[in-house]
Amino acid sequence: MPEPSEEARAFWAEYPGMRSTAANVAAAMGAGWHVLATYVLPDRDWDEYYGPLEERRASFDDPTDDDARAILDATRREIDVRRAHGGEYGYTGYVLRRAQPSRP
Repeated sequence: MPEPSEEARAFWAEYPGMRSTAANVAAAMGAGWHVLATYVLPDRDWDEYYGPLEERRASFDDPTDDDARAILDATRREIDVRRAHGGEYGYTGYVLRRAQPSRP
């Protein structure tokens, strides 16, 4: 995967819990888990998520409620970032097993 563009980085910086696969593996191991495997989710998974989400979002009239409008705007922005920069980032699935505590 190429280095993310500045626009993609700026968008995901708003979600401080998002980390690289390496950082997540290190965190899991530090929390007492063995990482058995990692899988980068394929693009079709994104399509299966964002396609229905976009259709659902488009079905809403322009809400007058500020909170609802903010949620719909954030959804639109995320979909737009995915379309423009989707090849620059991804989601990883993890297979973990709790490490056995050492015995004396």
